[in-house]
Formats: sequence, C-alpha cells, structure tokens
Amino acid sequence: MASEKKVRENRWPPVESNPEVLTKLGEAIGLNTAEWALTDVFGLDEELLAMLPQPVIGLILLFPSASKTSVDTAKQNAALEKQIFFIKQVYELDDACGTIALIHSITNIYLNGKNNDNSFNAEYSRTILAQGDNNVLLNYINNNNGDDKTPEDKGVALANNKDILKYHSSFAEQGQTQGIPQGVSSKHHFVAFININNHVFELDGCKPFPIDHGAIPQTQGGLVSPFLTAAADAIKKVYLSDTTLIDFSIIALAANNE
Repeated sequence: MASEKKVRENRWPPVESNPEVLTKLGEAIGLNTAEWALTDVFGLDEELLAMLPQPVIGLILLFPSASKTSVDTAKQNAALEKQIFFIKQVYELDDACGTIALIHSITNIYLNGKNNDNSFNAEYSRTILAQGDNNVLLNYINNNNGDDKTPEDKGVALANNKDILKYHSSFAEQGQTQGIPQGVSSKHHFVAFININNHVFELDGCKPFPIDHGAIPQTQGGLVSPFLTAAADAIKKVYLSDTTLIDFSIIALAANNE
C-alpha cells in the first residue's frame, strides 16, 4: 500500500479549466502573453466565435472523461504526423492533460510555423514564445524535438521536467474551484485542436497518434477564419453530437487585445 500511495503522489495534479489560470501558466513556462492569451469560448456558432479576439490559433476542449471517443485508425495521417510534436500522457501525467493540451498547442504552432514558411502558423510562430534564455518550454522543446524521440519519450521527459512541474503545481492550486487532492482523478479530460498544414488535428495524449479531422475548406467571406470554423465543426461533430452533454467547456488560444 505504501508503494502504491507513493506512485499516486508522483502524479501531477489537475489544473482548472480557467483561461486566466492557463494564461498565467502559459506565461510562466514560456508563452508570450504580450501577444497571446487564453479566453473562454461561449459557443461554437459563427456569430459567437466572431466575438473572440482574432486570430484564434488553437482551441482546447474540456469534457467528461467518460465521453472519451474511440480511436479511428482512418484518421491517422502518417505523413503529417511526422511534423507534429506529440506527447503521450504517461501515468505521472494522468491528470495533467490541461497542461499537455496547452503545451501541445504552443509547441506545434511554434514548430510548424518555424519549419514551414507557407503554413497557417508561420506568422504566429515568431511571436508565440517569449524571448530569453530562461524559456523553460523552449528548453523542453529543444531537448525533445528529435526524430529519435517517441511520444512516450516526450511524455517521460515532461513528467521528469522539474521546472515545468514547479509552475504546473503552483497554478494547479489556483482558480475558482477547490483544488483536487493529488492522486485523485478530476474525471475530466483536455484535448487540443490546432492547424497543421491546413488540416485540423486533435492532439490527445491518451490516444496513440494525432487525430486528423480533415483538410480545412478555404472558403472566404466568413466572420472567422476557415481554421476556426473547421475546428468548431470537428468538436461539434465528434464531441457535442450528444445534446444531453452539458458538462464541457472550450478555451481559445487567441490574440491578446488587452
């Protein structure tokens, strides 16, 4: 029993689905909050999405763990998958899915834009990370962004990263709701939706690979970007088709206009 308790206490505590908390956590680990911030999404209809600060470059969905979807192997895109920094949610990170979704979003916007001048993220990659030698997220990326690094390697490296754990743990205690004791499941799960080479990808560290929700139609004249429309459509189709599901929230990674 003692060894089981010790293992459970090694698990990272959950972070609340609170845009202010996630913005501060992002800033602590390396997000450039002079340019970018997290903000609540109050609905997925185009008129409500248009009320968000623009551009929106990522969405993070929180939903009950019991509503996790099965893995559809038809949605694996091996070619584009090679361009994605994908973190496996190893045991120690079992309740750190909020931080993983945040890291998945920031890291892939940075790398995809940095490595592809023609990508949706090219412009944003130059401003997504704060400048300086003490950017703990950039240090983690640089140490784990090799072809020889598997998703599990990246997950283990994150679980062992004392700098990111320090900030994660400090913000896990903040928010409007009472903190969940360490080792106790939050019973909710976070996943990220981002644009990789004009495809909407869902990044969920509990799944074996990034989920490709398809190419983004490049329609013009809408109130929001084609990416935001396509990401919202993917969330509605996959997660919100059950109209009885009300226990969810969505946060956008968007321009900081304050």
